Amino acid sequence: QKAIAIHNRWLKRAISEYIQKVEKQIENKQEISSSKSTLAPWHMLDEEIRDDNRSVVEHNLIKLRTVGQLNNQEDFLNPEKAKVDFNFLKDSSTIEILAEMEHRRWMANKYYFGWEFNAERNDGMKHHNDLKEFSSLDCSTKDYDYNQIKELQEVWEVK
Repeated sequence: QKAIAIHNRWLKRAISEYIQKVEKQIENKQEISSSKSTLAPWHMLDEEIRDDNRSVVEHNLIKLRTVGQLNNQEDFLNPEKAKVDFNFLKDSSTIEILAEMEHRRWMANKYYFGWEFNAERNDGMKHHNDLKEFSSLDCSTKDYDYNQIKELQEVWEVK
């Protein structure tokens, strides 16, 4: 359920961004570009994308442990019963560290499914321009990772 919630949150933002992009293209009398293949409900996604969203949920346990939460084995094995203090989300340096961890998790998932770095993204060929160090990413890509960390508590509380 948490993986679906993560996808749905992303989907809501992505649809909004795509609509804005299409409106600009229409206004400028340009050809309307295709949407991302991930711009679909959960049941229509391929397993690679669903696996990535599940990986986010699983890796949140590691992120929480990194910031001193889920310290005992029982909390880690039964996280739904754990008491988590999300005050660490107020610290920008902690968010920076966790955002970099999130980017590395995403890269590992991409590599697992055979993606490679290429300066020009091509989903059909499994080339992605963001398969590089976090410090080399543009601001909007970093913001995506920062937001994923800032929303950790909200995702954590999804039942």
